[in-house]
Amino acid sequence: MGSIAIIGDCHGKFKDLNSILIRLSVDFPEVDTVIQVGDFGYWPKIGSIGHWLNSLRVPEGMTLYWIDGNHEDFKAMKNFGMLGKPNKLKRFKDGQVFYVPRGSVLNLGGYNILFMGGAESIDALHRKKDVDWFSEESITDQDVADALASIEGQSIDIVISHDAPRSFSLYKLDLSMASRMGWDKWEDPSRDKLETIRQAIEPQRWFFGHYHVSMFGEFGPDSASKWRCLDINEFYILENKHEMEATTED
Repeated sequence: MGSIAIIGDCHGKFKDLNSILIRLSVDFPEVDTVIQVGDFGYWPKIGSIGHWLNSLRVPEGMTLYWIDGNHEDFKAMKNFGMLGKPNKLKRFKDGQVFYVPRGSVLNLGGYNILFMGGAESIDALHRKKDVDWFSEESITDQDVADALASIEGQSIDIVISHDAPRSFSLYKLDLSMASRMGWDKWEDPSRDKLETIRQAIEPQRWFFGHYHVSMFGEFGPDSASKWRCLDINEFYILENKHEMEATTED
């Protein structure tokens, strides 16, 4: 069984993503599964769909899974039937690349992983609706209901989201940065939706991006679980499940 690598925001810079994938294949040949945490850069109307797909270079034997962030073309995603269909993955590049809809649960590398894309754009007021901003970016009550239905009767080891639950203290977002970006005044409803999910499950790990900074922390009973925010193009190699369980128990 191979290993899993988790990658931060890409924003459509697939040349950089390709370099990361090549590095993983060379330096970490055990990695056969890569998960990207949103703001992948799905903008098929920029150029053509074929060009978008052809620009990705996923090494042989590796599979890439991605979720939506808040900077994707949700209109195109809706037209291609990619939204509102948990556990129905969209397949690209002969099965080397998959979009994972919100509320989906996959077993990868022996882990049960819940996927929940979506987040709010702090700069929405400076964007044009249905051109470079889409209301579908927000996590909805239906998304939460879909996730809770998917996890019913299952234990979840890992959550992959774009934003963070409300209870995670994002300590590296200092006051000056928060004020500059508007986060200190932004009542982010998607974080509240993720918090609802967090309170319903006890995952061992939670990974997200969105904030373009690397930080980590603990959560859950006795702070036994760990979260990590990945910076743009940062990657993290997930320990195997036995090592994760041992770490959680310590």
